[in-house]
Amino acid sequence: MLVVFHKYGASHLDAVKNTDFVRECAARGWFLVCPLGGSKKHFSSIESQINTEAVLEWVLANASLRIDRTRLYGVGFSMGGGALMNYAARHRDPSRPMLAAIVNHSGNASLTDTYRRDPPTRFIFDFWYGDGSTGSADAWKMTRSSVIDFNSATLAVDEGADLARNLASTPLATWRAEFDTIPYLPDQNDILDQHLQQKLGRVPGPTYGYTVVPFTGHDWRMLDAAQACDWMSQFTLSVPMSGRTLADVDATYEHFYVEQEAAGAFTPFDWSIDQASNTISITATQNLARLTVDSLSAGISAATPLTLHTSSADGTGDDVVITRWSSLPTAVVRDGQAIQNWLYDSLTRRLTLHGADGAPHVWTITP
Repeated sequence: MLVVFHKYGASHLDAVKNTDFVRECAARGWFLVCPLGGSKKHFSSIESQINTEAVLEWVLANASLRIDRTRLYGVGFSMGGGALMNYAARHRDPSRPMLAAIVNHSGNASLTDTYRRDPPTRFIFDFWYGDGSTGSADAWKMTRSSVIDFNSATLAVDEGADLARNLASTPLATWRAEFDTIPYLPDQNDILDQHLQQKLGRVPGPTYGYTVVPFTGHDWRMLDAAQACDWMSQFTLSVPMSGRTLADVDATYEHFYVEQEAAGAFTPFDWSIDQASNTISITATQNLARLTVDSLSAGISAATPLTLHTSSADGTGDDVVITRWSSLPTAVVRDGQAIQNWLYDSLTRRLTLHGADGAPHVWTITP
C-alpha cells in the first residue's frame, strides 16, 4: 500500500488531482491512501500525525483487503515530504503501521528554518506549535515535527535533535528540483543529505538516493510516479538489530518501549541486540526512566544466560525491563557481583533490573 502525504494547501484529493500515483498503483494492484493531515496546512503537527495514524490503522484493520503490512510505502511532496519523513522517524513500532521505504520530494526537513525564512506562514506555526499569538511557536515542538534542526549561520545540524537518525535503516530516496521556486527547501534537503551521509553513515546506493532533477518550479510533476514506485517496490519492512534512536515521547521504537524521565525533551539511546550471543547493549542514554524490551520480538532466549551492557550519558541510572521472561532467574550478577536490586514478577513474566547509576555495567542473568 502506498501512503501519499499531501502538499501544503491541498486536501487528501491531492493524490487524485495532482499526481499519477492513483493510476500507477492501480496498474500494479497496489492500494493507495492519501490521509488528510487534519488540515490542508498542518506542517507535520502532532495532530496531523494522529489523524494519519488513525487512517492507516482503520484501513489495515480491514482484514478482507489483505494488505501486506511489510510493504507499506510512503511518498510526500513539499510540506508532505517533511511530514512523511517525520512520520516515518517517529512511528517505529513494527506492530503498528511502519513504513518499509519512503520517497521524499523536496520535503520540509526543518520547520524552525521554514519559520525563520517564510514569514507569511508563521501564523500557521504559531497556531500548531504555540498559543496562536504572534511569535508563540515553540522551537522544541517544531523540532520534534522535523527531521533536522540547524544553525542558520553555520548550517551545522544539531546532533542532539536529529530525528533523521531514526531513519538510518529505512530505505530513503529524495528527489528535488534544481531550480525550486521555494529556495529554502533545496537548502534544507541538501543539508539533510549531507547530515545523513557524513554523520549518519548513509551511502548512496540501493537503499539511499539523492537526486537533483533539472526542473524549474515547485510541482508534483517533477517526480516520476513509476520510477518512485519501482524503487520502493524493492523493499519489505526490515526491523534493525542496532541503532541510535531519538525518542520524543513515551512509545515503542523497534524492540523497545521508552518511558522518559521528563516530557517535552528528547531521549536518545544507542542500542544493539546480538541474538547469537544473547546480548543486549543499551548505552549513551539521556532523559530515560525505563526501557522495556520484548524478549520475543528481540529474539532473546530465556533458556540461556543473557548479557546486558548498560550506561548513561547523563549520569542517572535507568531501569531495564525484559518482558516474556519465562521463569525466575537463578542468579543476577552485575560486574561480577551478585546483586539484589532486581525484581521478577511471575504473573506478568517481567524481569526488572534497577539501574543505580549511569556508569558502564555488565549484567548477567542466568536462567
